[in-house]
Amino acid sequence: MGSMNKKMTICAVSLAGLILMLTGCTSPGGLAPATMPITAKDSYTIVQRDAYAVDSSVAILMIFPVTTCSAYDAMQKAKAKYKADALINVTAENIYNPYFFYSVQKIVVRGDAVKFKKSGNLLE
Repeated sequence: MGSMNKKMTICAVSLAGLILMLTGCTSPGGLAPATMPITAKDSYTIVQRDAYAVDSSVAILMIFPVTTCSAYDAMQKAKAKYKADALINVTAENIYNPYFFYSVQKIVVRGDAVKFKKSGNLLE
């Protein structure tokens, strides 16, 4: 009976470890009022609420990076995607997903995409 309980314990611990390994995790990356300085004299139009973009990286065996990711690249992608001059009400989130032989890290940047106006006209 003792060896059967030992095997059951090993199986239970292994299964719990496998489940934890496949769940991944998410953590807040930061907050910012805007991606560039905005003064009281500036005028802008929101072109997209809750605009977002993702930059991701991959690591082999969870420690050898193949690609890298950055919040700056995600922010630039969001601005380009919505043809915006800046983002306001910005948040960043880190998502980490480990798999058996590799892991994926994602940085998601969200905010309201804005276009600045100059003398009543949108900047082009």
